[in-house]
Amino acid sequence: MRAASLPPDDTVQLIEQVASTLTERQHIDEMRRIIEIDLSCAEWRKSIYSGQSGNCVDVASNLPGPVALRDSKEPDGVKLVVSREAW
Repeated sequence: MRAASLPPDDTVQLIEQVASTLTERQHIDEMRRIIEIDLSCAEWRKSIYSGQSGNCVDVASNLPGPVALRDSKEPDGVKLVVSREAW
């Protein structure tokens, strides 16, 4: 089916569906890259967003692409990896 043979409203809907699929696919690709990040080379430092209350966040921003975060009280615990834009 060619887009030219669709009524205008259906054409817009088709374009929106294709655009949302590309966005979802790009999101999935980004998530795969984040999941596969090797944190063994991460250089951790205290985040400037940490407060003085002892609830500190360590950040590793030397990684290619995303930024890794961890609880400074549990350095071997769970790590959170986010995009630079989110950070």
